[in-house]
Amino acid sequence: NQDPLNFPIRLNNKLAHLTALTSGNDFPPTDQAIAVKDEIIGEIDAYLSAFKAVTTTDLKMLNQMIRDRAIDPIMLKKRE
Repeated sequence: NQDPLNFPIRLNNKLAHLTALTSGNDFPPTDQAIAVKDEIIGEIDAYLSAFKAVTTTDLKMLNQMIRDRAIDPIMLKKRE
């Protein structure tokens, strides 16, 4: 079952649906389908670039600031 109100359609859902519609047919994808696929992939690439920047640059800076200020690390309690 799907619950689009609590779990709205995301880029990966759009790409998966488009792939399902255009694969396994006796004819090639339309120019419009290819254009939409390229647009979705471009959006995904932009999100991946932003994520990479956060994990490689911003996170390193945050960790260095924590070390410089001798802040205790965040620790999770063990479940009992």
